[in-house]
Amino acid sequence: MDHPLLAPGIDGHTHTSFCPHGDRQPTRRYLERAVECDLPRLAITEHLPLPDGFHDPMGPFQCAMPPADLLPYLDEAEQLRAEFADHLEVLVGAEVDWLGSAQGGWHEATLAQLDSIWDRLAPEATLLSVHFIGGTIVDGNPDLSLAYAPGEPPDAYHLAYYDALDAALRTSWTVGRRDLRPRRIGHLTLPRKFIRALPLAEPERVEERVLRLLERIAAEGLQLDYNTAGLDKEQCGETYLPAPYLQHALDLGIELVHGSDAHAPERVGNHRDVVAQTLRDA
Repeated sequence: MDHPLLAPGIDGHTHTSFCPHGDRQPTRRYLERAVECDLPRLAITEHLPLPDGFHDPMGPFQCAMPPADLLPYLDEAEQLRAEFADHLEVLVGAEVDWLGSAQGGWHEATLAQLDSIWDRLAPEATLLSVHFIGGTIVDGNPDLSLAYAPGEPPDAYHLAYYDALDAALRTSWTVGRRDLRPRRIGHLTLPRKFIRALPLAEPERVEERVLRLLERIAAEGLQLDYNTAGLDKEQCGETYLPAPYLQHALDLGIELVHGSDAHAPERVGNHRDVVAQTLRDA
């Protein structure tokens, strides 16, 4: 997968046994699978716990591990990193939610939590994601997505999602002298998870919004999660960086990091062949 804008030899977005909506197999199996796939590097990027008091639309502690699991997650990840050091470079990171546009705003709580563990994270293994807008969730199911703006076409939650991500990029992530903003944008086009069931009414309007956002990402020097999980979603069938967005990202010189978004060990490294072929053809 040697393309000048693709980070080599890494699955940069994977989960662990601490993920409540994963299959709960031991985290060790994810690392073993990476070795089986001949991956030299693996980023462990578990969902950062949601702040106390935040309403999880999928049910208590369904979207992210409870706060009490955060330190055990880091302890186990560091232990496995040391154990596998002769076979695999393990980057211990986190997937961080932007909550400033959800339920009244929780950015300060997110920053406080992130600041408390920043020294234990590999900054290049931190992802900035948007899963929540208003009081609902982007990728739970089609009904929850439409609940953002009842009676309006799906375009409404797509545009709200990109507005939320834009707000995340414009907001300060500084605590003291430390910039805690995650270095990579996770699954840029996540609202397209249900695109076959919920087609856009005005796709050109949404596309133009995404292209502008890509220009901001490039200007900020951030990476993109070339996330292939959507290929396995029945109502999606594409990566979360489909054309023309992929081509625009390449034209802008944005660095890409393949992410399987594995929630089960057997999905680590998934669709590396698709990434390689797509970039060869780009």
